[in-house]
Amino acid sequence: GINAEYGILKINKKKLSNMSVSASFSLGELKSKLDLIEKEKNSIQTQEFLEMFKVLVKFFDVLGISPLKFVKDDLNSKICIIEEVLNDNKSQCKTLSSMIAFEQSNNIHLEKKSGTWNLVRLRRALEFITTFLDEVRNLDVSVANAASSAYNKSLANIHPWAIRRLFEVQDEIEAQNHISEIILQIQPLLRSIYELYDDFALSDLK
Repeated sequence: GINAEYGILKINKKKLSNMSVSASFSLGELKSKLDLIEKEKNSIQTQEFLEMFKVLVKFFDVLGISPLKFVKDDLNSKICIIEEVLNDNKSQCKTLSSMIAFEQSNNIHLEKKSGTWNLVRLRRALEFITTFLDEVRNLDVSVANAASSAYNKSLANIHPWAIRRLFEVQDEIEAQNHISEIILQIQPLLRSIYELYDDFALSDLK
């Protein structure tokens, strides 16, 4: 899982007051990017997927947790690698499905610089963010419990302060509505990516 990829992140509470929030992340913008993506597994456009992810990685700025900068930087490097693959092989890698098929047919899909390899890492990030947003969208749940549950299920020990700051960026009700819609968009996208790896007998690729 993504925990193993990045390790357990521990937050020094004394540094919380120094953490900042980037207003560059917008739930509305993320939703708009997700709206553009075809969710059927063989129709996910590689460029549209990458453009959505470029917005998604800004999410880690919103959390304002310094150790997560490593995660963001790592994800950006994965995006760049897949973008290079696409730019070098536009006709063969127009969709995620055709990219995996092209790399597998050329026996390069297991290379660290392949799109197939790095897409798995982006999939893990999608899982973390979906889990996190699912925890915080229910405002009836205590912030502390939501943070604890998100940590137990996915990437990191997110301090309650960070969750509160997420909602300070925009109106809480609007944010809650966007979060629900974003989760509904990401879930079928994740399922399709998993199915792609099953179709190409790559489900063991971690």
